[in-house]
Amino acid sequence: MGINWDGAVNARRVNDTVVRMARREWVSPRGWDAAIADGFTTVVDLRSPYEWQTVRDGDWPMPPDLQRRLRLISAPTEDPEHPRFQELLAPYLDHPAHYPTYLELFGDKVAKALMALAEAPAGVIVHCSAGRDRTGLVVALGQKLAGWPDDEIVAGYIAAAEGINELHRTNPHPRERYLTGVDWRRWIDGRHSALEGFLARLNAPGLLSDAGLSAADLDLIRLRFRMSNA
Repeated sequence: MGINWDGAVNARRVNDTVVRMARREWVSPRGWDAAIADGFTTVVDLRSPYEWQTVRDGDWPMPPDLQRRLRLISAPTEDPEHPRFQELLAPYLDHPAHYPTYLELFGDKVAKALMALAEAPAGVIVHCSAGRDRTGLVVALGQKLAGWPDDEIVAGYIAAAEGINELHRTNPHPRERYLTGVDWRRWIDGRHSALEGFLARLNAPGLLSDAGLSAADLDLIRLRFRMSNA
């Protein structure tokens, strides 16, 4: 389900209490008013600090009254200076084929981000920059743990990929471009296949337990991502 909050890009509901989207600076004050009215009062930002400290043209400053009404949580899922990140994944995570390596490097950070979502009161918004891969990985782990079918998890990723590709039609990106036709099919089919393989092999409870989460923590995540809210 899409979200109609002014300025929100690539925004959609995962279930009744989780919304995923692209960077929060695109949301206008009016959009935040709508989000709060819908019950979404916590924002979990998966980006590294340098990303949200960088102001882009068109960004909306968040007025003090909104800052008081929203709970902003910084939960970066990576260390961009990590030597193996620089070697294997730089400049950013952009393909489900790389999710296993990413989790090998930063599984503890991803687990902490999931707990930030799980522990949030009321509705929670999770985002990275595009709302595609970091957000997609975190959401996929939560959904897998909660028992979602793999095809529904994949459908959410594809919708997010389509959403940010559509943005590239009118907002050029320094590394990506708007894709259509055969180019788009080749791009999305490779990611579709990689995500299916990742999910088929994923042991979400084991991975998150190895990252330090307790059985009670896993139950909280399951509750946050339960399909009965969808």
